[in-house]
Amino acid sequence: MTKKMKKTIFPKVLFLAYIITFTIISENSISSLLNTSGEINKFKLESVAPKIFSPSEGDKVSFSYVNPNFAEVSIRIFDVTGAEVRKNIDRENENTMIWDGKDKDRNTVLGGIYIYQVEADGEVINGTIIVVR
Repeated sequence: MTKKMKKTIFPKVLFLAYIITFTIISENSISSLLNTSGEINKFKLESVAPKIFSPSEGDKVSFSYVNPNFAEVSIRIFDVTGAEVRKNIDRENENTMIWDGKDKDRNTVLGGIYIYQVEADGEVINGTIIVVR
């Protein structure tokens, strides 16, 4: 094999090895989330909307999720100091929970940044919501 042939073949072999490795890793990662019929088998938070809302105007935040194992879902809301504002928010249906912007005493919270924590099926998901007045 000449030097010229090695220069053209070697990058192609590396690229092919990368593609095969990436495909195997991707398929294993995807298959760990799917059951034998190709459906998702782990809890997944689909959306939190709106991220900016005004409870004094009647707005509510909707937490939508897929929960194929019917795991217990816990959503807690914290203020920026880490104090728990609300736990066990209202359930709209089996795949959606709603926060109306009220604290555990049912008072409308002050404007600011709030942290949500969703726990289910061994998953913990955190994010932020902004309350405007």
